[in-house]
Amino acid sequence: MSQFVKLVKRNNLLREYVGVLNGYLGLTDRQSQVLSELLNLSLTMKGSILSKGTRRAIIDKTGVGYCNLSSILTLLKMKGVLVKDSESGWRVQEQYLPQVDNDNCYINLTLKIE
Repeated sequence: MSQFVKLVKRNNLLREYVGVLNGYLGLTDRQSQVLSELLNLSLTMKGSILSKGTRRAIIDKTGVGYCNLSSILTLLKMKGVLVKDSESGWRVQEQYLPQVDNDNCYINLTLKIE
């Protein structure tokens, strides 16, 4: 089994993590930026990550327009990245959240051959 290791700065972890996931998800740069912000929100706050306030913060931080943000969120919902929890509202699905252990973030990606 091949194993690759890359050294990243802590403040760039989510951006790098999304870069690796992007091989699977096929997102544009702007969509990847939004996903990085959604991951950060899911890791740092309780409740729905798609309130008016958090949407405004994502718009301000990424520079994406409101209509474009809505399109990106719809895409992420269709891909199963964003799921609605009956208790807390919209969240990033657990399998897409980075698992950090002792300054390491592990991703297991299996390529099935047809």
